[in-house]
Amino acid sequence: MDKSFNPSILSALVLAFASFGDSFLYVALPVNAVQMNVPVVWIGFLLSVNRFVRLLANQLFAYLFNQFGFRRITSLAAMLAVVSTVCYGISSGILLWIIARIIWGFCYSALRISSISYSLENKKQGLSLGLSKGLQELGPVIALLAGPLILKITDLASTFFIFALASLSAVVLSFQLPELKQVPFDKAFSFNIIPSSFDLLTFLSSFFVQGILIVSITVLLGRQNISITALSVLAGVYLAYRRICTVIISPFGGALADRFGIDKIYVLSVFFTLTGLFFIAIGFTKTGILLSFSSNSITGALAPGNAVSGAKSHLKAVAANSTWSDIGAAGGALIAGSFLLSSQVTSMFFIATFALAAACIFHIKKQNGNKKYTSRVS
Repeated sequence: MDKSFNPSILSALVLAFASFGDSFLYVALPVNAVQMNVPVVWIGFLLSVNRFVRLLANQLFAYLFNQFGFRRITSLAAMLAVVSTVCYGISSGILLWIIARIIWGFCYSALRISSISYSLENKKQGLSLGLSKGLQELGPVIALLAGPLILKITDLASTFFIFALASLSAVVLSFQLPELKQVPFDKAFSFNIIPSSFDLLTFLSSFFVQGILIVSITVLLGRQNISITALSVLAGVYLAYRRICTVIISPFGGALADRFGIDKIYVLSVFFTLTGLFFIAIGFTKTGILLSFSSNSITGALAPGNAVSGAKSHLKAVAANSTWSDIGAAGGALIAGSFLLSSQVTSMFFIATFALAAACIFHIKKQNGNKKYTSRVS
């Protein structure tokens, strides 16, 4: 275990700056699909295909990191992230769009596992994970706030090219990372198709917040009589708020987790998330979005720390939990894409409220049952 936060900070910034293009795409694509040569029916698929790619990539990179080293794979992923952003600016057909999103899916999987692994090396895992998660969001915050402003004075292609150039900083930072020691790793693919109570919470949180809510946010906000440009800016502000919350709140949540326990703070954050989703369902859209994004910033930051608790291999535990998160986010984004032209999107948030509440109760009972069993055995 290391006392320095430097490796955690560096790896987090690599991911932050590599994600400029992907972050801006979530604002640009839903409202500029025609200009970007993307049929509306393909929006949900393009915003989710990278997440489906990560279902396989997570396990692949868990093996590759151990075989070839963290610094080398992280640097390669940062370089390919720049390539994917350039592709967003030059894509003229759906095939190139799909290829670009697949490339980013592999890049994100590698960079996320890298940042988590460096954070878990610190003695204060909660604070390290929270700090890392917060710093990862600096890049997306810049992209979401600056992107619409750059777009006003240039065009879509130029905006993505500017972000590609800015992402080169991620490549430079990746070369400064120390190497992590190799650990034993089972080469065989292993993934339990039946989620644990914790993985179920991870899945549902990602499904409803990172999938349904993020992709449908333009529809939820578009009920106001505003122009497409104003809607793009407003959606960007809300998505940037989500990132800002992660920057500010995640480290605070991590510090609380070190003091009171990761699982307790994690469950509490899920409770506040489902409360926010309920507000959206009953019509308090803005309040619900703000609360959901605020609390989910802690949920996402603490999930890896909870996942490795008691695990024999931290690398495999992180990969497995990341996979459940990706399954949820991908499925939610894909389903939300079909609701973009529907006025019934709020019905999904009633389902979200009760599903997360049931999962929370199940997880709490499961944890209490495990504690009673452990005390009897000891």
